[in-house]
Amino acid sequence: MPFAFVDWGQVMSQAVPSTFPLWSDEPAVQDLLSFGAVAATVADALFDEALDPVAIGLSGAWGSGKTSVLELVKAEIDQRSLDAGSKVLVIPTQPWRYDPAVGPKESLIAEVLGALSKEFTDTDPAGKVALEGIKKLVRKVNWSKAVKLATKTAVTMQIPTLDDVFSLVSDDPESLDSDKGMAGFREAFEELLSEPALAHVSRIVVLVDDLDRCLPDTVVDTLEAIRLFLSAKGMSFVIAADEDRVAEAIQQKFKTPPAAGEEHEAPAKLYLHKIVQTTIPLPGLSRFDTHAYLFLLLVRSELDSEDTFTALVEQCDELRRAGDSIDDLELPQGSDLTQHLATAARLTPILYEKFHGNPRRIKPGCTEPAEITSAS
Repeated sequence: MPFAFVDWGQVMSQAVPSTFPLWSDEPAVQDLLSFGAVAATVADALFDEALDPVAIGLSGAWGSGKTSVLELVKAEIDQRSLDAGSKVLVIPTQPWRYDPAVGPKESLIAEVLGALSKEFTDTDPAGKVALEGIKKLVRKVNWSKAVKLATKTAVTMQIPTLDDVFSLVSDDPESLDSDKGMAGFREAFEELLSEPALAHVSRIVVLVDDLDRCLPDTVVDTLEAIRLFLSAKGMSFVIAADEDRVAEAIQQKFKTPPAAGEEHEAPAKLYLHKIVQTTIPLPGLSRFDTHAYLFLLLVRSELDSEDTFTALVEQCDELRRAGDSIDDLELPQGSDLTQHLATAARLTPILYEKFHGNPRRIKPGCTEPAEITSAS
């Protein structure tokens, strides 16, 4: 039987309307992928007193939606905090964007201490005591390789004189470069969290994104800084990264051997799991998810009513949970969205097979046209 060759250019010309919209590659502000369940699972772990303190991994390949899930996690935390009447301090950070002249460990410490320092004022007695606690912690860090950090962080902006800024440079042998120095930092940090000025903060959650984009030195230094904070009650981390890429960076840094057989875990993974207690894998999109995602992207720019669009998103979620077809979707009265449903149906088998359920690559506005038209 002869092979049947398919003209994908003709298929795409029939499937894609002439006015195909473009979409931003920024993290989604609305959950079009039904990742809310993943975010709720992460939040459950963060609010579980038995897991306090905790570091949770959110693992997925490039473009799988990790950053969007972090946004959903933050929204879930904010809502639960509001319902409970207590504040959870959320600190987003991206080690990939750290200034290389500062140092990853120092940068993460500065972000955490800087965020805490904004939670009180130094005009009341309790705030003054807490500020002294932050200064004590800052002096335990060797800033000598990056004194310029003193001019741009909230930690040191509260110190009034230039002499005070330069006094932060520590060559103390018991700084964070030694086990004794790390133990002292942990003890001082726990004392800081117990200060009355921070009594309104029930817990601290640091959302770490893009760690898998970093060089091996940055990966390891960031993980060591996380380990530094993980002895304190009320501290939590969510690390969104491809676990395999992070393990590869650890292996390169320490020159560790690979796993000795499938039944054994590689030393790099063991190192990572000493810090990250549990990892939640981010699933790829199913065929249904791909179909629904494409449809929602196509109709979003045409609907004037945000309520109508939200209702369509909720319908897609209900159909997914029920195991029904996207064709069962009830379109709004008087709308002309049938064409978009058909377009999504035609695109789904092409994009699902080629891009293996990866949202960023499926999103047509973020994909090279040549990649789509050459799909086979």
